[in-house]
Amino acid sequence: MKKRLSGYDSNKRYFWSPAFDCVNDDDHLRIGAFDFGGDAGGIFPELYYITQRGATPCEMMQRFTSVDPGKLEKLIKELVQKRVLVSSILSPSEIFEVQSRMFKNEYDEETFLNPARLEEYRRKQLNRRPNLNETGKILLEQKEAYPELISQRRTYRTFDTDHRISMKTLSQLMSVFRQVCSEGEIRYYYASAGGLYPVDIYVYAKDNRVESVQGGLYYYSPIDNSLVLANSSCVITEAAHLFTNKDIFRSSALSLFFIYNADVSMPKYGGMAYFYACIDTGLMVGALTAVAELNDIGICSVGSMEFDRIKKYFHLNENQTLLHTVEAGLKPKI
Repeated sequence: MKKRLSGYDSNKRYFWSPAFDCVNDDDHLRIGAFDFGGDAGGIFPELYYITQRGATPCEMMQRFTSVDPGKLEKLIKELVQKRVLVSSILSPSEIFEVQSRMFKNEYDEETFLNPARLEEYRRKQLNRRPNLNETGKILLEQKEAYPELISQRRTYRTFDTDHRISMKTLSQLMSVFRQVCSEGEIRYYYASAGGLYPVDIYVYAKDNRVESVQGGLYYYSPIDNSLVLANSSCVITEAAHLFTNKDIFRSSALSLFFIYNADVSMPKYGGMAYFYACIDTGLMVGALTAVAELNDIGICSVGSMEFDRIKKYFHLNENQTLLHTVEAGLKPKI
């Protein structure tokens, strides 16, 4: 009879996350930034090896019969909670944080805390150019002005909170993501690798900020161009955002969440499907930006947020993960 571990699905396989390395000095185990002391050192590196191809909690327990079962179960549970052992695809932060180990960073943390040094860093990066022979330079001319949706575009960090977004404006904004069927062909207004469109969109509408739309979390369906109420009791607060983005969230009317659904594209492209989905998301935000400018809507890409605080409202499966978040609202009156 299999031993059932509380809090675990005995049939679920857990894998060692590539985001974590482990160091075992004198049986003193350190995994990433987490210190597990001496008691855990005795099962390494074997636990690391057997979880490369995945192992269930029961299989792990059976592998180390000489270890106190209570301590081992506690350790496995802690590794799962800290996302060292994972049963789902990784979040973007887990994937890309690993790259910083190999990057040779010439800047210390003080650079980004000191306004003068930060401005110096910013100016240097915005004026970068490769070391090429300037004699081969060709100057380009722009005689015709771009339309305002391009020339006047900027990021908005505050929005008009005195007026509501009309249903017509909301429809125009979201319809840029709709599925278009013409002569038996399905197409969208933006490009996607393989024509698979694996990025799902969820919209959080605040109470009394959009005409005829009650507050709550909605799934945007591109098939019939509709918003489907996913969770009416969902309440997202500024606590889900980093300090620098709290003010943006407080004045926005809508939050758009771009969720990668690996079930759509990984069967065809494998791990590269994740990379392609990131590109798809950039194209989607670009399309959204153009339509927003045409409809007096300001948007702001907020990047990182504390998504784990609100993830429960979305009821995502293990093959879905947040890629990006955009805050939107009426442009402030100047």
